Amino acid sequence: MLHEISPHVFKPEYFNRKVEYDDVILIFEGDEVLTVEKEGRNIFPAYADVANHIENSARYLFSIDDIAFFLGCLKTKYLPEKFNRLPVRLFREMDPMWMGFAGITGNHLSNWYETHRFCGRCSRAMNHSEKERALVCSECGIIQYPRISPAVMVAVTDGEYILVTKYKGGSYRRFSLVAGFVEVGETLEDAARREVYEETGIKIKNLKYFKSQPWAFSGSLLSGFFAERDGNHEIVIDDVEIGYAAWAHYSEIPCNELFDKTGLSLSSVLISEFYRRCTGK
Repeated sequence: MLHEISPHVFKPEYFNRKVEYDDVILIFEGDEVLTVEKEGRNIFPAYADVANHIENSARYLFSIDDIAFFLGCLKTKYLPEKFNRLPVRLFREMDPMWMGFAGITGNHLSNWYETHRFCGRCSRAMNHSEKERALVCSECGIIQYPRISPAVMVAVTDGEYILVTKYKGGSYRRFSLVAGFVEVGETLEDAARREVYEETGIKIKNLKYFKSQPWAFSGSLLSGFFAERDGNHEIVIDDVEIGYAAWAHYSEIPCNELFDKTGLSLSSVLISEFYRRCTGK
């Protein structure tokens, strides 16, 4: 999956340290990230590449191995031709993959910083904590930590069939699985049952946890489950969110291009695991 970057090691601990010239700088503008062209490739710039173009306030994000990543902000819109802007959605296709993971994780934190510049209680400016990754209100003292939204994804099976969906809106056009955010006061298991029934009208049983994935594209932490159909197999689509839902036979998975076989997402891994259980390979 996208976050599985071994042998590289992701180090999320926060340090209040200054940027150095060989550190990587992530600069986001809307849904785009700044890159620099080197040896025919677009890569994230080092601080040495952008030191004259960014504000003097680069913020430490995390490290991968011994490479430190910082968040930067441009002080000018006009840059040399060697710089480019790439869509954030392309992080899923970035080579090497661990750099794509770094990019989207940085984007998650960038969005949080951008949307929490002011206090939600008293509207005063928020200040960066020097001790931890947190924002502290300059007036009332409230502390805000990065937002991570718990969500569930469920592979519902019926013998040799799996329930696949397509969501309305967005740019993703391949099959996915039932998924949704956990409500306040709700367990992961209850959220899984609710989401499956709300989106497809299917009841489930034998719900079993499989694995999780941080999914920064939606600012969420996904918990993946397998479950079996319980009772009626007729699908009733929630047409507010779902554009398509159907039972797919495992034999369709290798030959149908609508199935994601990259293994980058939790849905791809759940579907591949279902195929393995059906075929033994």
